[in-house]
Amino acid sequence: MQDLCRLKIAWDMELDPDTTDRIKAWAKRLSQTSGTSVPRSLKVIPWESATLVQLHLFSDASVMALGVVAYLRVSHPWGNVSCRFIMGKARVAPLKHVSVPRLELSAAVLAVRLGSTILAMIDFRVDGVYYWTDSTTVLRYIRNDQPRNQTFVANRVSMIREGSDQKEWRQLLSELDVHLSTKIISLAETVVVQVTQRVDYELEIESLEKGGAIRASSSLRRLKPILRNGLLCVGGRLSLVREKFWVIKGHAAVRRVLSRCVRCRRAHGNAIEQLMADLPPDRVESGKPPFYRTGVDLFGPFFVKRGRAQMKHWGVIFTCLNMRAIHLEVASNLTSDSFISAFRRFLARRGQVKTVRCDCGTNIVGSRKVLDSSYEFLAGNKVRNELLGCGVEFILNPPGATHFGGAC
Repeated sequence: MQDLCRLKIAWDMELDPDTTDRIKAWAKRLSQTSGTSVPRSLKVIPWESATLVQLHLFSDASVMALGVVAYLRVSHPWGNVSCRFIMGKARVAPLKHVSVPRLELSAAVLAVRLGSTILAMIDFRVDGVYYWTDSTTVLRYIRNDQPRNQTFVANRVSMIREGSDQKEWRQLLSELDVHLSTKIISLAETVVVQVTQRVDYELEIESLEKGGAIRASSSLRRLKPILRNGLLCVGGRLSLVREKFWVIKGHAAVRRVLSRCVRCRRAHGNAIEQLMADLPPDRVESGKPPFYRTGVDLFGPFFVKRGRAQMKHWGVIFTCLNMRAIHLEVASNLTSDSFISAFRRFLARRGQVKTVRCDCGTNIVGSRKVLDSSYEFLAGNKVRNELLGCGVEFILNPPGATHFGGAC
């Protein structure tokens, strides 16, 4: 009902299928409690022989609800102890979000109020009242003699101190100091496994108990099962593969879960291989002289001593795109003029070049613009005709397209 209020569903609105199924499941569980009974009568307790009467109240809370339950504990001289459930209180957590420690504190307030109500209604003596909580935060609030709390906490701590004594409060479980031994854990594990096996493999267990063989259609047939101390165990050498538990169709279940997990598929999926594009014609052309098609790039810097100063110089590498021969020049800096000088020295040594491929470096791009302006300046004379006949074509590779064949 609280979820319906939180969703602001009116009384005449149709519920969604999920909410309807939850309500039906709750009603079914509620009907199962019809045969449950809790002894509450106090008349059957032999009060004339009672030596110690105690009232114990337990409080707890969660993000959904908070509750309190009260028990009466009566001790007798012959060692017997009588316990009776007195009453309980429960509250639904508020719609507005409240932290769990604050809900635990509200449950403690409810326990004090319930204890005061019980003490006012009963007509027999009570030798001691004890309040139990599993929240260390609540106990620190109650036992703090110099509180500096917010209004919510301060008001509730004041109610608790007015209706109870600090000495009456106990921490649940820590005072009991419960330690489960290995033997107890092993015994509990055995019982759980036996119950589970009886539910899923009842026919197989009955056949083995009678000394017969399991049915041919059973999924356990290939495991050669045997009964050992009431447990269904794997027989033969297969028992050494999984020494403790053999999960039926475990691999298939794991693969099925992993195949539906998006994160697992991303983390463990096969890497996609990028298909390399075809090489440009400049890389596979034959019958041309070296450096007819050239790639160029710069590398460095290198420190060169000039007098007492250190200067930076860069290397210019020219690569024949066809046979991968290289030619090295030096550039004094990264300006366009320095690259043009290195490029002219390369042409003077290796001869005229038809095509130069390079990346999109700013110095190389600037050099291309300078050479284009030089061609325009020489237009109309004999030199222009000579350069146009054996002019150099600059081609800039697209960014990230290393297969286009630079100097690298």
